[in-house]
Amino acid sequence: MPDCGLWEQPFLLYYPCRGVRVYLPHSPMGSDVHDAIVLLASVLAPVHALYASHQRYEGEHVGESQTWFPPLPERFVPYAQRLDALAKAHLGTTLLPNNVLFTPVPDIHVEDVPAIETQLIHALFTRNIW
Repeated sequence: MPDCGLWEQPFLLYYPCRGVRVYLPHSPMGSDVHDAIVLLASVLAPVHALYASHQRYEGEHVGESQTWFPPLPERFVPYAQRLDALAKAHLGTTLLPNNVLFTPVPDIHVEDVPAIETQLIHALFTRNIW
């Protein structure tokens, strides 16, 4: 993805997924604003999740942080579509819709998420959404 910054997140030691953050061209690493599309690919099932992330830094600390699951703000859509197509073509995964991602699975305990609050996104990917 031209003009984008990439950060691979090999979560496998801690989470059952692999991840990549694709920083949009207007927010290169080191800038005060980080807008990114994040792809999480599960190692437990042939599925992936996509979300958008916005962070504004004040010095070395995050002053503002927001995430969106589809539908995404318009500025993220072309990058999300491209990343989704790449995941389907090269990883053979399917994008999970929100109603599946956020399905409660209260019989599973994932890290420090109380079992009563566990959702499928935690079990297949991570609780760490930023």
